[in-house]
Amino acid sequence: MWKSQLVIAAALAAMAAPALAAPIKVYAPRVEAGVLELEADAVREKDETETRLEVGYGFTSWWKATAVVEVVDGPGRGPRAEAYAIENILVGPRPGWLPFDWGVYAEYEVAARDGSPDKVEVKALFSGAVGKVETRVNLEAERETGSNASDETEFAYAVQSRYRFNDDFALGLQASGDLGSSGDFGRLSDREQLFGPIAAGEIHIPGIPGELELEAAYLAGVTDASPDDVVRVKIAWERKF
Repeated sequence: MWKSQLVIAAALAAMAAPALAAPIKVYAPRVEAGVLELEADAVREKDETETRLEVGYGFTSWWKATAVVEVVDGPGRGPRAEAYAIENILVGPRPGWLPFDWGVYAEYEVAARDGSPDKVEVKALFSGAVGKVETRVNLEAERETGSNASDETEFAYAVQSRYRFNDDFALGLQASGDLGSSGDFGRLSDREQLFGPIAAGEIHIPGIPGELELEAAYLAGVTDASPDDVVRVKIAWERKF
């Protein structure tokens, strides 16, 4: 019980999240057919918060689609819609000889403000487990499109390993970073790199169908180009129909 309370306390303390070069959420190539998910995912850097409000559904055992609204809350301007997006997770087949799961994440984002470019984002998703330790790797490519779009493709990565104490609680570490662009790739020490702990838990509330998922992460910058620290909190409810 105390483990679930620890995750809740971290979420309440941190809830209040920005568009970063380094990806903060690490996805698993995992889909469950018939599951509806409502999610609020917030990342806070300095004095700006970006929150993704999501409604997702697993249409098949290999495809999940999610509608997203991105809301940014900055100093002196209050919360406002920054973008709208549709994201998809496609899970690939896993032959018996392959030691990990894999899939593809694809998102199209439409800017909410005139003059801002839209974005296309693609990620290669990998995950595998050794005993109670699960590791996820995301490799990301993002490109702007439409008005005022850059002609370069941006690259990033995120790696997360977590130890699952039981079905309802896990602790781990995460590293995320900017790999550069098609015009200037590499030199990680000159780019945003983040590292820190994460905690994740699930709560089953008596009398309420489905389950509540909580996740909190604190990532510190490890290069001069990085923010001092970034806090991420996810609260999600999901139910299978």
